[in-house]
Amino acid sequence: MDYIFAFDVSNEAVVSGFLQSACDALKSILYGSSDASGANLIPPAFPPSLRIAIITFDTAIHFYDLSVRFHTSFSTISQLNGP
Repeated sequence: MDYIFAFDVSNEAVVSGFLQSACDALKSILYGSSDASGANLIPPAFPPSLRIAIITFDTAIHFYDLSVRFHTSFSTISQLNGP
């Protein structure tokens, strides 16, 4: 199964802390989390073979394809209005 995550990266999202919270949550889901002693609090929820794409948006839309191991492709669409 494939997953696409979308994040608002506008200045408001950054200043409010919403973007940081969303990124922390995604990191915890993908890689799990542990406490200071190293004990696993949340195990990773996705298998390594999972295909993931991330979309970020503000005044443009940015696509990140994370499915290729050790190589991330990136595309931008900057004209959101018009033909």
